[in-house]
Amino acid sequence: MRGWLIVLTIWISLAVQAEQVPAAVAEMLQKNNVASADISIWVQAIEAEEPLVDLNGTTLRHPASVAKVLTTAAGLLRLGKDYRWETNFYVDTLPDVNGIVEGNLYVVGGGGPFLVEEQLLTMLQALQQVGVRHITGDIVLDDSLYRLTPEERDSASFDGKPWAAYNAIPHPLMVNFRTVKMQVTPQAGKPQLTLVPEIVNWKIDNQLKVKKGQCSGDGFTPSAVLERDDKGYAVMHVAGTYATGCGAQDVQLVLGEASEQFYYLFRDLWYRLGGSFDGAGKVAKTPSTAKHIFTGYSDPLALQIQRMNQESNNVMTRQLMLTLGAKTFDPPGSLEKGRNAVRVTLEAFGINTDGMIIDNGSGLSRLELVSVKQLATLLRDIYLSDQGQTFLQSLAVAGESGTLRKRYRGEVLAGRVIGKTGTIDNVRSFAGYVRAESGRNYVVVVIGNGKSAVRSRTVQDELFRWLYKQ
Repeated sequence: MRGWLIVLTIWISLAVQAEQVPAAVAEMLQKNNVASADISIWVQAIEAEEPLVDLNGTTLRHPASVAKVLTTAAGLLRLGKDYRWETNFYVDTLPDVNGIVEGNLYVVGGGGPFLVEEQLLTMLQALQQVGVRHITGDIVLDDSLYRLTPEERDSASFDGKPWAAYNAIPHPLMVNFRTVKMQVTPQAGKPQLTLVPEIVNWKIDNQLKVKKGQCSGDGFTPSAVLERDDKGYAVMHVAGTYATGCGAQDVQLVLGEASEQFYYLFRDLWYRLGGSFDGAGKVAKTPSTAKHIFTGYSDPLALQIQRMNQESNNVMTRQLMLTLGAKTFDPPGSLEKGRNAVRVTLEAFGINTDGMIIDNGSGLSRLELVSVKQLATLLRDIYLSDQGQTFLQSLAVAGESGTLRKRYRGEVLAGRVIGKTGTIDNVRSFAGYVRAESGRNYVVVVIGNGKSAVRSRTVQDELFRWLYKQ
């Protein structure tokens, strides 16, 4: 039996060493009980033509959120760092001297990935500065820029948690990341639940189970489902647990339609500014006869991809991919156009996309596939391009920012590991750069899939420390 084990050990060792894997790296895998078949590693000095480490370099694997590297790089290459999303406002008639618009106000969604309450407020203030105070008609929301199938609009498809903020589905008029804020206020018995802003045709069915104890662990696990009737009224069923030690809480939930969320926030802010209108909110295409009156601009793409990569924002990245589809192949943007736009942009940059599967662009998918060699080639080439500095600034920095802010804090690796992380069930991934003690810069991509994926995170740590000494 012992002889067979020796033979097996030698066979595994030879299998690993058949590719470019230093003995130190092979030892990391063995020590952490990570099967070589479950992990791919690529390490290459920026100035080198060949990799220092190549383990399963061309094997296609699920990248989790590392997929955002593909989408954000394509966005930067296609649109440029200064690109800004537009939200356009039109009216049936220009305002008179009293600020009255006879007819409708049209809001044309441009797919801005970071349209939050503060930015919408600024736009509405500017709208009043150009003379609009009262609208005799409706607030018409034009969401024609994107077209998704019913299946693609299903926020429950990934893990059955449609209310979770990370599962938000893109929309041309997405505001506050398509979430509504539920304030949870302690009181005798069950806590009070309040929506901000108030959505008048929604009622809340509070089914939270109250228990004594601290808020940690499973102390606070709210979930919500929206049930509508045929008259447009809705009941928000809130379930889960609330521990008495939780106190006041704010919860972001993905519920309802994006246009509905936009309208109620618009109404709340417009009234707050002293504006008024006679009609209601509705969704329709802007007529060709409407007159343009104002354009609101987003922050530039350079700042937007920082939010996408550093904080691993899924819906923002998905918005970018749909924008790429609309800009590359004309509106309306679709998921298929977005996928093709990312692919053709990467290919034009010289990246071999053979076998690569691009799904929704965020990595929140079990379908996306990419090899560490493909990712490493992209990272090396963009580093050396005129977009290199902008792209590097979009990534998390060890011990300092984003998803790496807590890793290697106070260690020599702090500030030297820069990249994008990825984590879903049975996937642990990293794509980025390591600056060694010598000052040499390396591209590093590690993707672990399968049962030993969790342990591959430790392999990442040891690999970075080893590389620091190279």
